[in-house]
Amino acid sequence: MLGSNGLVSIAGGKLTTFRRMSERVIDIACDRLREQGRRLPGHIGASDAELLSGGDTGDNVEEYANRLARRWPGVAKDIVNRLVDLYGSNAERLVEAMSADPVLAERLAPPLPVTRGEVEYAVREEMALALEDFLERRSRLMLWDPDNGLSVAEGAARIMAGMLDWDPEHTAQEIAAYRAHVEHIKSFQGEAPDAETAQAAHG
Repeated sequence: MLGSNGLVSIAGGKLTTFRRMSERVIDIACDRLREQGRRLPGHIGASDAELLSGGDTGDNVEEYANRLARRWPGVAKDIVNRLVDLYGSNAERLVEAMSADPVLAERLAPPLPVTRGEVEYAVREEMALALEDFLERRSRLMLWDPDNGLSVAEGAARIMAGMLDWDPEHTAQEIAAYRAHVEHIKSFQGEAPDAETAQAAHG
């Protein structure tokens, strides 16, 4: 059900129909985003033909990460560890790609193990469409990084801008909105400012 506020709600469902229901929800969300002029990543695969990847690493996650690090020694161990923690066995594709193209392994802000490859993966395969999507919900930096991901915000925004066709104004709005979001969360204040107000406050 699509509410007047744009919230898509589902109820009921069962194991035999969850794929069809989830595809319908995604179709509705994509239609709404297109109406807003948002550029969406290309469609990848089909749920009726491919199993969903669970990123299973087996029982010993540390040994799995060590195995990837030994196989591709050109990628820093802390980067490998981070990708395995986030993506499980799906990290293997990222590490292999970073080994083949060192640009993907470039850190957005030393010494954090957050890379260009991680940002591109989040946009391409996890539908991160806003800077906040990446920093809070995909990378989890807002929760676990001491500076809440602010040190990588501009670098991540530039990469996302190139992939999502953001112009400089929109890119600046994304950065300002994320900074305002962090300040709001840390201050425990009332309603967060909108992006336009945030941009004015941060130049």
